[in-house]
Amino acid sequence: MSITGFKAYKEWNKENFCEFITDYGFTVVKVNLVDGGLAPVGVLIAKKTNY
Repeated sequence: MSITGFKAYKEWNKENFCEFITDYGFTVVKVNLVDGGLAPVGVLIAKKTNY
């Protein structure tokens, strides 16, 4: 995926991204994705586990 000069090296889906965040010691609090026209726009809120 490339949008006006921004080159993405990995395409994520919601589940894979949440798993990635969890693997690095965070707990996902909330995830919200909206259709952004050219590409989905997302917000993920997480907190550090054992913090």
